Amino acid sequence: MSEIGEFLGWVTVVCYIISICTFIVKQGNKLFISRLPKESQIKKYYMLLMKLIIKCHMYFGISAGIFAVIHYFVQTSSGHDSVTGTILMVAMVITVIIGATVKFTKGSARKHILVVHRTAVAFVLLMVILHLIIH
Repeated sequence: MSEIGEFLGWVTVVCYIISICTFIVKQGNKLFISRLPKESQIKKYYMLLMKLIIKCHMYFGISAGIFAVIHYFVQTSSGHDSVTGTILMVAMVITVIIGATVKFTKGSARKHILVVHRTAVAFVLLMVILHLIIH
């Protein structure tokens, strides 16, 4: 059972990393790609990649939250309780809920909720690192 739990943990991490690639590709575009000429092939392909990652962001974020919950219950049911794991699972679920709230909120409130979502994402990243170090 612990092998399944470990596998689910890594699936969670992969989904989470893919979901935060949205931030990475947007920053790359802002810092480097936007300065390239409009005719640039690199810019053309980067924009296609960026659109794909942005389109998939929500699905991978939700998947990370779902796999985190499954991972948590598999681990705790097999006697592998973890304080960092509990905090991390709750934080991931909250991050998904906040992300869904961003999706369905309009106007100036959306910007404020987006800041909270990004802060939660950063907290989750710190907790993932801590959880991996401890376990």
